[in-house]
Amino acid sequence: MPQAAIENFNCALQNWSGKYEREIYEGARHGWTVTDSPAYNPPQAERAFKAMKHLFSETLLETS
Repeated sequence: MPQAAIENFNCALQNWSGKYEREIYEGARHGWTVTDSPAYNPPQAERAFKAMKHLFSETLLETS
């Protein structure tokens, strides 16, 4: 994502009244979490997976 697009997105998030968190995955290209993608980046994919698991565990209710 170009730097200008990141900055525009950050401004939009700051103007939004909701809760958010953003992260930049240095060196990761589009498709970096897909294991059979040429852009797959294992360390960054694992980092993203851990962050997603944390988000889900904090925000989703378990149902049984």
